[in-house]
Amino acid sequence: MKKLLYTLLAVSIIFSACKKDENEPNSNSNDTTSTGITDTITNNTDSVTILPPSETFPFAFSYDLGHHYDVTRAEFDINCSEQTTILADTSYSYVSTHYLSPSETLKQFGNGLVKFYDGPSIAVFDEVGMQGEFATTTYPKNSNYWPAHSLSGQEEMMLNYIKSYSYTPGILTLDFLTYACGGDAVEWTVDMVVKEYSDGKIELSIDQGENTTMDGQITWDSHLKITLEKNF
Repeated sequence: MKKLLYTLLAVSIIFSACKKDENEPNSNSNDTTSTGITDTITNNTDSVTILPPSETFPFAFSYDLGHHYDVTRAEFDINCSEQTTILADTSYSYVSTHYLSPSETLKQFGNGLVKFYDGPSIAVFDEVGMQGEFATTTYPKNSNYWPAHSLSGQEEMMLNYIKSYSYTPGILTLDFLTYACGGDAVEWTVDMVVKEYSDGKIELSIDQGENTTMDGQITWDSHLKITLEKNF
């Protein structure tokens, strides 16, 4: 693969090197089909309908450390035109519904969770207060030409702190912070599409492509979706 792909791989390599105990496939995971990701909720039925995008922030704030949104389903799918042994041009997909990390420190997040605070709360880096947590087996990021991937190219729990967030109707913008080897912080910003349902469930998704890598060698598309259910 071209040298230009090394930049994309750098962050994934950093994380996977620090998380050797998480790199084994988990037997609690559900397999997905060869057709990739499909909708988890039937649209416009008599019982569940899609709501118009909220004009204001659609999430409830967590005032108790035990209150959050459960990730009931996390989905990831990537399709690349070229197939090699390099992570950046490998096609794969998975669905997490009952994931349990092999890492003892991450078991507490189960299949994943999301929580928001109405102001800075937990101080986790240089005594800077965070405004929430976002734990999931997917890797929420936007990309135009580097193929998007999960953290290590497979189902694996990833804990991100929310430094700040903002919302415009139908779009949630998150400023993330997470840790790499040696305690170094990695930060990025992502936009996620918000879809709300009449039964209270919320979906966050990122659909990207068809895109072409900067060297013009690979065409790709990726799809990520996280289904949230309020547990308080």
